[in-house]
Amino acid sequence: MLNVCDEQDPTSVSPSVRAEAIKTEKATPFWSQQNRNSLRGLRIGIPQEYFPSELGPENLRLMNRIIRDLSAQGVEFVPVSLPSTPYALSAYYVIASAEASSNLARYDGVEYGKSYCHSLCTAAGS
Repeated sequence: MLNVCDEQDPTSVSPSVRAEAIKTEKATPFWSQQNRNSLRGLRIGIPQEYFPSELGPENLRLMNRIIRDLSAQGVEFVPVSLPSTPYALSAYYVIASAEASSNLARYDGVEYGKSYCHSLCTAAGS
């Protein structure tokens, strides 16, 4: 991992963007830093699609216990809906394959293409 901007890496950020991110992070403290001794005011969304009928009773019991314990400490739970959840696994397989293909494409010809041609051309010219 590099701690500098690499112009050839599309996931790298410039020093000015890094500085702005650090400034924003310092200006906006995390919730836990503001309320170290209390969970009051913390709101957590519970995706309803993550509790299918196939979920085992033991898992459901544990999750309900966690929700109950955190609620007693002042946490507010809000039901939310993520309707595209059933498509997540299919999307993952498509995206992962495309990303791997894209990343491997940059090596096309590095070892076998150009160097092989170069050695043939050099041998033919001798």
